[in-house]
Amino acid sequence: MEKQRNNMSRISKNLVFGLILVTSFVFSQNANAFDPCKPENYTPVAERYKSGLLFEVQKCGILPSYVFGTMHSDMVEILKILPPVFEKIRQSKSVNFELKSDGNQLAEVMQVMYYDADSPTNLETVIGTELYAKLKAIMDVEKPDIPEFSYRRMKPWAVAIIMQYPSDTYDGVYTDLRLENYAKEREVEIFGLETPAEQLSIFTEMSDENQIEFLRETIENFSLTDEINDQLVYAYLAQDLGQMQELAKQAMDSIESEEFKELFLNKMIYSRNKLMVERSAERLAGGATFIAVGALHLAGEKGILALLEENGYYINVAE
Repeated sequence: MEKQRNNMSRISKNLVFGLILVTSFVFSQNANAFDPCKPENYTPVAERYKSGLLFEVQKCGILPSYVFGTMHSDMVEILKILPPVFEKIRQSKSVNFELKSDGNQLAEVMQVMYYDADSPTNLETVIGTELYAKLKAIMDVEKPDIPEFSYRRMKPWAVAIIMQYPSDTYDGVYTDLRLENYAKEREVEIFGLETPAEQLSIFTEMSDENQIEFLRETIENFSLTDEINDQLVYAYLAQDLGQMQELAKQAMDSIESEEFKELFLNKMIYSRNKLMVERSAERLAGGATFIAVGALHLAGEKGILALLEENGYYINVAE
């Protein structure tokens, strides 16, 4: 029973920190040379980015803040890009993550992703024996660290997400949690920009029919998704924005339902971007805050960096 609880807790932590695809930015302008009180030569974010992950957010008269694009991976190679990120956290008055990790939130996630233990309803009874057999064949080979007794009780949307996670390669601690642990050790004040209910609402509000279709497409496209995940890791490490955007597009194009694509982009990306900017606004106005979010949230006209520009901030690559 204890082993089962530990497995569920680990899977829930992964779900909390891994819902998002990745992309990143860097700018040709030198951040140290930019004076936010004399921004005459400033050009918009979208006109300058090439590759990168860590950005300085400036406004005249306040201390600079920083935004970092994260990835759901525990690869050792990613650790090599974190030292300057740790330094910015150490210099900050506060840090902001999509979610603040604590036991209550993990319990909330587990409650919505699993069917009741006392209920006769389980994944196989919901999706049918044939589709369940296809799922099990993939999970047995590709996700052997997730026991059947765990995913059998999950709802279809939760299994679909778990299937799309890259497998652990090091210690199972993903970037967001690693940064949060660092902030805790140094007693930097930590804030969550969302609740699990808000982040997962796109999935928890799905009908059973749409959940099953989401899982069916995930099963049918598993090989492509797995390949894209591998390529995304290398694109992230190379800080190749164009390649990451192309890979993200490939992942979205594999979804047949145009309605679901639009829903995903609007609710999972764009509306959350606005919410996270709104909820970090007070600390940004005070200066010296640090924000870490999935790197896809930084990109494009509706991305967090562009929204910060609309609020009067200047964005440059952090040195």
